[in-house]
Amino acid sequence: KKYINKKIAKRQGNCKKCGECCKKCKFLDANNLCKTYEKRPFYCHNNFPLDKIDLKIFGIKNCGYWFEIL
Repeated sequence: KKYINKKIAKRQGNCKKCGECCKKCKFLDANNLCKTYEKRPFYCHNNFPLDKIDLKIFGIKNCGYWFEIL
């Protein structure tokens, strides 16, 4: 939990609610609906992305969050 909070503290910007971060999620069904919406894993939405690597891995280019190099 401390690790996640430390990462989130470095994140800037706001979620644009575009859904781009969920497009490659393994919890989406064939209709792009979340199979775990009621009991989402800890890293969903509020904590994603944690850093630039998350954006790169998931191929997200137009995220509302950004990260400064400190």
